[in-house]
Amino acid sequence: PDMVNETTIKSDIYPNPVNNLLTINAEETIKHISIYNLLSVKVMDITINNKDAVIDLSKFKAGMYLIEIHGRNGKNVKTFIKK
Repeated sequence: PDMVNETTIKSDIYPNPVNNLLTINAEETIKHISIYNLLSVKVMDITINNKDAVIDLSKFKAGMYLIEIHGRNGKNVKTFIKK
């Protein structure tokens, strides 16, 4: 099989900053998401298999996080702030 170049999937996250529930919308199916703190420690990894997701971040400490949104053919990395 040919190697496919990894592309960026188009996605939005909101609200940002977030209190408890973070909504993710993408133009293609989201396979899974990974959330990292600023020390590059993975703090959450969830299988989605949908174009939309709502993630409960109520147990997260306040601060900035990175979210990797993985699609079938690519990924998107965004930052968000937990209030």
